[in-house]
Amino acid sequence: MGELVRWMLFFGFVAGTQPLTLMGLLPVTSAERSRACGWAYLSGCFVVESSVLLAASVVVGTWLKDDWASGRPFISVRVAVGAVLVIVGLLLRRPSKKPQPELPKTFVRLQSLTPRKAFVAGAMLTDVQGPALGSLAIAAAGVGLPGRVGSLVVYTCLASGIRVAAFTAKHRSARVRGRLDRTMAWVMQHRRPLMSWVCLVAGVVLVGEGVLELSGVF
Repeated sequence: MGELVRWMLFFGFVAGTQPLTLMGLLPVTSAERSRACGWAYLSGCFVVESSVLLAASVVVGTWLKDDWASGRPFISVRVAVGAVLVIVGLLLRRPSKKPQPELPKTFVRLQSLTPRKAFVAGAMLTDVQGPALGSLAIAAAGVGLPGRVGSLVVYTCLASGIRVAAFTAKHRSARVRGRLDRTMAWVMQHRRPLMSWVCLVAGVVLVGEGVLELSGVF
């Protein structure tokens, strides 16, 4: 169970700091009904991630054979996903062929959403990679319903907690709001290298630890 908690913390942190999801949250909180739209956006993220995490773990755990519980197939999947992330991260480090707009059209539209559309935006922009890998970790651990619920709590404390903290901080004061607006502008300006570093760091961690486990070091 300790190994599962550790992976839930890692996947939750990766999802919670996903630049694309956070970049979507900040324009939404600049909408006319910022509080309602912000909570709707966060709810959309939570519903999709929780559904993927729990439903996929049940389906995967039902379909997979008993040897999955040994952990080796799960480790192999982590290494493969990590390798893909490293490749994507390296590709993102290449200069873009076309000039990048200061604010993508998609994010411009987020500033004029209704709460219902903000919920849909959150569902579409949320990270699914973290809960998908988390579902594999749950299947490998072979835990029951209490373990799945506990995994969801651990994952949500980081993934949703980081976003809620950013959303709440923006509404506390004009000073904090100004700082977050400047941060959003900086993130938008450097979104490509930021995405690159997120992919590279997550990929290296998955590949490195997976290779060590497969070689019998751990």
